[in-house]
Amino acid sequence: MKLSTSAGESIKMTIRHVVIDTNVVVSALMTPTGHSAKIISLIYEGKLILDVCDDIVSEYTDVLSRPSFYFPGDLIKEWLNLVTDKGYFVKFGQSEIEMIDESDRVFYDLAVAAKATQITGNLKHFPPENFIMNPADFLKMMHEAEDDVGAID
Repeated sequence: MKLSTSAGESIKMTIRHVVIDTNVVVSALMTPTGHSAKIISLIYEGKLILDVCDDIVSEYTDVLSRPSFYFPGDLIKEWLNLVTDKGYFVKFGQSEIEMIDESDRVFYDLAVAAKATQITGNLKHFPPENFIMNPADFLKMMHEAEDDVGAID
């Protein structure tokens, strides 16, 4: 992606890689106007690259298919199609860092391996790292980055 400054100089922006926790996906599907949904829209628009692995795709499938959420099958299929069509599959090893919830390790390890920003609604489940943020803080950071270089089209 290239941007132009007021002087006509070209600035190349790197598209940010993200790892999206399942709770963010659930929030996006439940609240289509919320912060989580805006992040998903940025993936659809190609402004973010979604880093995934087979274990995360399986978790997305399992959680979104739970009867307690009542998500329509076509909505689940649309998300999974986005993941498989636009997701960047990454292979990585398991860390030894202590985790509160072992099921969250895969998101942390993927973000570390991919040098991605991890977006989660459960910050307390993860070590305090600068690359881990909630949806609102991530969008604020993106907005501030846009202000620094100009609007992203």
